Amino acid sequence: MRLGASSGKGSMPRERNVRSYVLRVLDTLNYFYSFRDLEKLLGVPFQSLWRYVNLLSIPEERTAERILERVKKLNLIETAAREALEEVGDEIWRLARTPGFIQLFSIVAEEVIGVEKLNTVVAVTEEALSLATATAMELEAEVCYASERVRLEKRGFLTAQYRSRRYNELRFLAIPRSCVRDGGRSALIDTVLEDIDRISAIVTLLKRARNEVLGYVAIAARREDLELVRSMGVERVRAVKLL
Repeated sequence: MRLGASSGKGSMPRERNVRSYVLRVLDTLNYFYSFRDLEKLLGVPFQSLWRYVNLLSIPEERTAERILERVKKLNLIETAAREALEEVGDEIWRLARTPGFIQLFSIVAEEVIGVEKLNTVVAVTEEALSLATATAMELEAEVCYASERVRLEKRGFLTAQYRSRRYNELRFLAIPRSCVRDGGRSALIDTVLEDIDRISAIVTLLKRARNEVLGYVAIAARREDLELVRSMGVERVRAVKLL
């Protein structure tokens, strides 16, 4: 079972060193599971796991592959995410301030966005900036943000006004031109999908810069809203939790 809901093509993350990737996965899981728990789940001595997480040793490639196979088979990422969501209840946005969940989210986002070279990861709101930053670091992309406030920048901003049905008002947003490559590839990162008109405005701005919007990943969203995002031409969409 995969996290939340996904629409469109699913793909594995871009080619990577499996030995370094498993270190990242283990470090993330250690926020949610003790070494003793991971020893039982993965069949690897806790002393070895401790050394891997603390970068004192690196598993052999076959060992790394076996660990990742167990993580996938046991749905450990999904279980950790579900328990984190249960702990915060309705205050889902709090997870964007939690280091372990931020790392976990970046693993999920990387899986969704896939193998193509990505230029920009856009935080839909300022609350999502931590999630977008972690994702951008892993995908070797620039992080950007959509904001109602602007600072002076030489290259200026992409700007739009849109009618928010959620808030029943006319709203403004801006994205710095300096972090949107003309003709590049982008992905959107969000906490909770609350304002579908904001998503539409951001997608329109990115397409104005001839960007291909590859994906949208949120902590939580309604299934029907995810389908609306997909109808904007964004093929890969997922929410960790369906509302």
